Order: sequence, then C-alpha cells, then structure tokens
Amino acid sequence: MAAQPLQSHSQSLKKSDQDYTDNSKGRKFLKTKLSELDTIRQTAEFKKFGFGIGGPYAGWVEDLKSEGENMELRMWEMQGVSFLALLATTYASNNGREDASTKQARDYVQEVIDTPQ
Repeated sequence: MAAQPLQSHSQSLKKSDQDYTDNSKGRKFLKTKLSELDTIRQTAEFKKFGFGIGGPYAGWVEDLKSEGENMELRMWEMQGVSFLALLATTYASNNGREDASTKQARDYVQEVIDTPQ
C-alpha cells in the first residue's frame, strides 16, 4: 500500500480558514441578531420596557448569550456577541437612542461581521 502524501500545515490552515471565512455561522448569527436588535429598539414597547420583566423583549439578552455559548464560535465572534449584548443593554438604558457608547459597541460588532478572521 502506497503512503499518502502529507498535507502541508499551510494547506491545512488554508482549508480551515476558508471554512470560517466563507461559512462563518458566528458572523451570520451576529448579523441576524444586530438586525433584530435594530428592529426591536425602535418599537414603543422597547422604549417603555426595554428588556425588563413584563415586556415583550424580556430575556432577549440572555437568549443572545445562551445561543452564542451553544455555537462553536471563535474568540473573535464570542467577543462580538459580548459587545452586542453590551449594545443591547445600552440601548435599553437610553430608550434606543444612539450615543457615543452605542456607536463604539456597534462599530465593534460590525467589524466582527465584516471581517473574516
């Protein structure tokens, strides 16, 4: 039986990197959840209740974190989930308005979405 040629480390990494960049579940997840947050934060219910108990969006941030933890995310994407949770809670404290804090968190989340790692 002839020995199979070994795949070089760089070829192996290239395939692995391609899998992440072309089909990153984490980046797709973040994009979907950011869009969802943008819709939520503009509603009258959100401006009244935020993510508080009794409101229609209670548990949204906890669900976001839980879903993120149950996915096989890379460190970069997990940080994106954390910044998205921060963005969500900041929106809740300022009635969905943009400010310097939300801009910074949003920029970080968007960078994770837009940048293959």
